[in-house]
Amino acid sequence: MGADQFPLELDSSAFALTGQGKVRGDEDFVFYNQPMLSGGGIQRSSDGRQFTIDFQSLPSAIEKIALTLTIHQGQRRGQSFSQLRQVTVELRDAQSKAGIATFPLATGGMAETALVVAELYRRNNEWKFRAVGQGFVGGLGPLASHFGVAIDDDPDVAEPPPPQPAARPIPSVRNQPVPQPTPVTCVTSRSIRKNHSGEKATRFAEEDWSRVR
Repeated sequence: MGADQFPLELDSSAFALTGQGKVRGDEDFVFYNQPMLSGGGIQRSSDGRQFTIDFQSLPSAIEKIALTLTIHQGQRRGQSFSQLRQVTVELRDAQSKAGIATFPLATGGMAETALVVAELYRRNNEWKFRAVGQGFVGGLGPLASHFGVAIDDDPDVAEPPPPQPAARPIPSVRNQPVPQPTPVTCVTSRSIRKNHSGEKATRFAEEDWSRVR
């Protein structure tokens, strides 16, 4: 998977799904912290640009594979896929490297931060490819939840602000003695010299892809 310009930090993921469109468990979520499907069948490259799928090694319960992209901390950073012109998924034969299918998805008007780019699905014992282009607002959390994965440490959930210190009570002024004026000594204006020296100093300080996690 790729993009024609890359000012965003993208994460790629694959979800191995049953016929109900859900994972069997968290082990069916392939991403940067879990780059291989349990038992084999799906392998994510270290740069996140490629998934290698061995259909013969997939568990029989897996009938669909969703290929997705998310913008890391997109919500918190005010980013979305509208900042890219398009993303592209290309299907190749693992041995010959020959291209099988290419899907360019225009993203110029998309406000979402998570995207199901394409999916592979099994029908009549044959695996087929389908372009999707379904977006999710909220990043990885809503996307993973859609497929049945709960994200404990969602990078798009802002940390709660630190507790504010309690305000000090204002002392009551009732029944307080009135302070008496303090005598002062007056001097003539000739005996006082004022020095107004001082100055102010102000200092003025003055795409290729960004790496996929």
